[in-house]
Amino acid sequence: MKLTSLAGIALTMAFLFTITPEAHSQDELENMLTRRQISCQDISLNSSEYIPWYHQEGLMDSALLVLRTGVKNAAAPSP
Repeated sequence: MKLTSLAGIALTMAFLFTITPEAHSQDELENMLTRRQISCQDISLNSSEYIPWYHQEGLMDSALLVLRTGVKNAAAPSP
């Protein structure tokens, strides 16, 4: 029984290491370990670019999703 569970753990770890992104520098490692806070300015700048593009391409669902996400995140209280 112990051998089976050890083999399962080893297989799981091997799988995780193959799908885990690899950092090649300190900056990449910090980016992988930290979560960036989205500001209202980020939302505004990105929305002003993506919404017209999605609209022009006829991707109205995507444009609406960007709009809803922007409104939801901009209305959320800042940490």
